[in-house]
Amino acid sequence: MDPDLLLQDAFSAIGRDGAHIVEVQEMLQEVLGGLMDHPDAGLCRAAKRVAKELFERAGTQMTHPPDLDRLKRAVHKGVL
Repeated sequence: MDPDLLLQDAFSAIGRDGAHIVEVQEMLQEVLGGLMDHPDAGLCRAAKRVAKELFERAGTQMTHPPDLDRLKRAVHKGVL
């Protein structure tokens, strides 16, 4: 299974539809952050790419600056 396709299929719709909801984005970042610590290098790279993509999308949708600050704190180190 291609890790990029796996994670894209699993998280893209939730990330898109919940881009403006800080709690949804925090949970996505938490799960993807955990996958970034997985022993499989391909899965780690895919998780980092998806986390960055979802963060960037959320940045265009969140209108309340404190929500974006809160999300930044939830992002796994190395993504931003």
